[in-house]
Amino acid sequence: MNKAIATPILTLICSCFVMIGCNNKDQGPQAVNDSELPIVFPVLRFDSAALHARFDSAQIQGYILQPYLPPMTSDQMQIQLIAYAVDSLGDYQNSWIPDTLRPVTDSAVKLFRQRIAFGNSEITKEQLMQVVYDAQGRKLSYDYVVLVPAIEEVFHHLTYRIQAYKGKEKINNGRMQMTTPIPPSRRW
Repeated sequence: MNKAIATPILTLICSCFVMIGCNNKDQGPQAVNDSELPIVFPVLRFDSAALHARFDSAQIQGYILQPYLPPMTSDQMQIQLIAYAVDSLGDYQNSWIPDTLRPVTDSAVKLFRQRIAFGNSEITKEQLMQVVYDAQGRKLSYDYVVLVPAIEEVFHHLTYRIQAYKGKEKINNGRMQMTTPIPPSRRW
């Protein structure tokens, strides 16, 4: 075979082997199946003293709850919340020092393996009153409210179920309210 013809053919064959070999090797980071890595959400608590320090004001309309990532102390990132008290003018009463809701240490964390729309949530004063006041409007004796993370099924918004506790027991017949994601919730 002529050397002038053999060289290009040999080069073409070698190039094909190199390209085939490269296609079969690891091509760098691959997409991870979202069912493999859960997102960890602790059950959170809002202590009654902190809640009522601002809540007892007639001007408070409710709380805006914002996702918060504290420094990691383990190999799992746990998403928590900070709470801003909103007054009737739409101002935040504690914008410089928001309340940080802490995990309930003796409660199991919630693991979610689906897509989640993160954002702020709101809980109105009326909703909180249904949880921490009885049917006659008297404030209940409770230690804290528990916020249990949940994922809204249609748009996958992160929300929280809120219930009052005295010690480790639910009170007020287990009455519960849900936070509302912002957006698309209403403005006060």
